[in-house]
Amino acid sequence: MLDFWISFFKHHFKGDRTLWALILLFTIISFLAVYSNLPNIVYVMADDGKVSLGGKMFTQLIFVTLGFIGLYIAHRTPFRFYGLISLVGLIISVVLLILALLTKSQINGESTSRWVKVGGFTLQPSILAMLALIVYISRYLAVAYSEKPRFRDTILPFWIPLFTTTILILPANLSTALLTLSSVLTLAFIARLPIRNILTGITSSILLAVVIIALLKITNIGISSRVDTWKSRIEAFWNKNDNTREEGYQIERCKMAIANGGLLLGQGPGKSAMRNFLPNSSSDFIFATTVEEYGVFGGWIIIILYLLLLFRIITIAQKAKTLNGQLLVTGIGFWILFQAILNMGVAVDLLPLTGQNLPLISSGGTSIIATYTALGCILSVSRSKSSDGQKEKDVNDEEIAAEIGEMIDTAEENRKKRKAKKLEEQAAKKKKKRASSNKPL
Repeated sequence: MLDFWISFFKHHFKGDRTLWALILLFTIISFLAVYSNLPNIVYVMADDGKVSLGGKMFTQLIFVTLGFIGLYIAHRTPFRFYGLISLVGLIISVVLLILALLTKSQINGESTSRWVKVGGFTLQPSILAMLALIVYISRYLAVAYSEKPRFRDTILPFWIPLFTTTILILPANLSTALLTLSSVLTLAFIARLPIRNILTGITSSILLAVVIIALLKITNIGISSRVDTWKSRIEAFWNKNDNTREEGYQIERCKMAIANGGLLLGQGPGKSAMRNFLPNSSSDFIFATTVEEYGVFGGWIIIILYLLLLFRIITIAQKAKTLNGQLLVTGIGFWILFQAILNMGVAVDLLPLTGQNLPLISSGGTSIIATYTALGCILSVSRSKSSDGQKEKDVNDEEIAAEIGEMIDTAEENRKKRKAKKLEEQAAKKKKKRASSNKPL
């Protein structure tokens, strides 16, 4: 039986085994941390009478399961196909971002443009857009690497998708917009896009963002409150002695939670006191409550796991067979790890409030599915390694489309063969049956 399961996992779960182990460790830690913080969420949301501890945990389990399904599909799909898939995903994400800005869904009684309801499900399109954009840009930069394009040649395939996505994310979520922009520009720098082009793009991005925010502020189209929130968070960060602001109150509770945890074992699992005073304790502030329960030692375990994830991502990127694979792993890795730094930096008062989750640990829906799927993309790259350190040339979109066409034709041909074989077997059975019935007694 053991040999069967070992053979099963080796056959179905490919790629870097160390990365698989890290994903499983993060998943276990996530369930422990989220479960400890759920009683506070259930208490806060108990007014609607439909929230229970078991129900919330079951919801978290569903999202993690969907995340693993996305991870499995992504890691079994050759990453050379991601370019075409990401283009479709990027278009869908932009449409969802526009819908989110226009509809402003009601989440927990509050109007927000971060989420959009589709078919009874609530999605956060900014996370989907960021993943699709990173995959698309890594593909474009790999193809353009040898061409050394001029700035005007990159406007349509590079800057317009980046500007459009970032500007649509910006009104609802400044930190995610900056995270998206920094991830893509880091990719551009690694892919040796001319520095002059990058600086021109950054300058244009800043000017465009200032103009759009000013126009929206003047016309009062829904962004005024967000600008005030950004301003309040920055002021609270610089004026650390001012605890009258909500942001200052939250950071003080974070520091109290970390102080309560002590150096070693903390207060114990499920015994966080500050979770009752921190909003979104299972997402935005989960690092602080985890340190309170497991001590600074537990906090360092999480940091070490992220460092191991970083080292593994660097190793996979270096061994990638093509430049596209290398850029894809680098872009996704930068996104996940920089988001983790933002979350933990807020908890220890090194950064202003951002509202970013702690990837692979915080509760969530869209963020969990997108993060696990992104790791599946890295696993797909790790399945094909360069043996001599030399990068192979990336195939172009026409060749990929032709390969997909051949795969479809082959699948159709195999289907016809299976159908013909089945008909032959049925005919043989009928013939044998007739022969046995005509046999003399």
